[in-house]
Amino acid sequence: KDPEIVGSGRPETWPAFLLYLSGWVYWSGEATVLLNNAFGTISYPYLPNHKHAIVRREARVILGIYFALALSIGVCCFLFPEVGKASVSWLATLWIIPLLIGQPFLRLFLLAEHGRCPHVANMLENSRTTFTS
Repeated sequence: KDPEIVGSGRPETWPAFLLYLSGWVYWSGEATVLLNNAFGTISYPYLPNHKHAIVRREARVILGIYFALALSIGVCCFLFPEVGKASVSWLATLWIIPLLIGQPFLRLFLLAEHGRCPHVANMLENSRTTFTS
C-alpha cells in the first residue's frame, strides 16, 4: 500500500481539511507504527518473519536516540541554562519549525497528486499521471 494514500479518504469539510494540512494524522500514525514496531506485534504481510527482529531493533534504536536527545537537552537546560536554551533553539530551528512550515505544502501536494483518485494498487490509476512524448 502506498503510505501517501493510506488512511481515511480525503477531507470533505474545512475542519477535516485543516487537520489534514497539519499532518497530525500522518505523524500520530507514524508514532504509533514506531511504538508498535518497538514493543508490539509486527504483522506486515510483505515482511518475512525472520526480519521482525531487525525491524524491532531498528525501532528501538530510533526511540533510544530520541530519548537520549530529549534527555540531553533536559539535562543541559537544568545544569547549563544557556547551553540548554541554545540546544532547544537549534532543535526548533533545524527540525521543528521547518517541519511545521513545510507540512501544509507537502499535504497540499499529496492531495493534488492523489485526491479523488481510486484507492487501487496500480500507481498509474491512484495518482495523477502526465504522459510526455
